[in-house]
Amino acid sequence: MRKLRLAEGSLDVIVSISTLDYLDQVADFKMCLDQLFRVLRPGGMFMVAMDIPSNPLVSFGNVLPSMP
Repeated sequence: MRKLRLAEGSLDVIVSISTLDYLDQVADFKMCLDQLFRVLRPGGMFMVAMDIPSNPLVSFGNVLPSMP
């Protein structure tokens, strides 16, 4: 995900299931998100699931209040 070989704005939908969880450096996380949003068309849909408890972002998200 750090260097996607896809054209800018070429995807309508991106589904990321437990892929970003494995990035432990903020710079890597940002690089991957930049790439994902680069290839997502304007107005496209980005769905992400992060569920690995050892990932600090997941741990942080788990303590946030739930949205109704």
